[in-house]
Amino acid sequence: MQNKIKILEKIKEPEDRLFIAHILDKACKAAKIHKIVCTDFMDPRKKALAERCLKGNIDIGYFFYGGYTGAEREMLFFAPDFIYSDYIYDNDLQIPNIDFLPFINIINIRNKSINKLTHRDYLGALLGLGIKREKLGDIVIGTDFCSVAVTADISEFILYNLEKVGNAKVSVSLSQNGMIEKEEKDAREIKANVAALRIDCIAGAGFGISRSKVAELLKSQKLMLNWETVTSPSKQLKEGDVISIRGKGRIVLEQIGNNTKKNRINITLKKFS
Repeated sequence: MQNKIKILEKIKEPEDRLFIAHILDKACKAAKIHKIVCTDFMDPRKKALAERCLKGNIDIGYFFYGGYTGAEREMLFFAPDFIYSDYIYDNDLQIPNIDFLPFINIINIRNKSINKLTHRDYLGALLGLGIKREKLGDIVIGTDFCSVAVTADISEFILYNLEKVGNAKVSVSLSQNGMIEKEEKDAREIKANVAALRIDCIAGAGFGISRSKVAELLKSQKLMLNWETVTSPSKQLKEGDVISIRGKGRIVLEQIGNNTKKNRINITLKKFS
């Protein structure tokens, strides 16, 4: 590993510097004890920060995993190569073939009432038990249930202590196969043409709002690009970029097409609620 101090010197924010110092300590520990070492769950912004700091700077293998393909919140694993001999493939995701149950558990929470429960309800109930957010991964909502990825060290606590979500009684169980229960929801495809590949143009087309409204969201730091704050309306986008607005979901710039006769740019977006 390169000099830890040199890596940390490149990070401006004190909170981010402390976070990366913790990550580097985990990497050193895994190399020293020759065992898998993992972090708690991190959001996409922290994942991107960790990836930038680790790439090319450490000698031990690492990967992100959150319990299923496409997880937004994931744990960072450091693992010496000799611990696994092959990989498993989940769509485009390549994952070392190891037993994740000692690290990640999936808790299924069944709604026993007729009241509809939301992501906020489930998250609020879990945090109400005194659990820190970083101990919780994605919460995947179904019709009358949710599946939540948690660090293995808190799963038993949830099983014995979570009885209600809001005013609704629930039953709680541990997934035996370690798999998230999902009801697939298709993203809505949006085809549009924009004057430029600027964030204000594309966000406006994807969320159906004016460029002036986008400018307000940027100024108030409520709009994120690839889960990082951006303030410039002229920020240029590329295929695969993700724009998110709290409470309005997110859009992905899937494809940049040809120009129209009026020299506008055809684009294809996917919108997730």
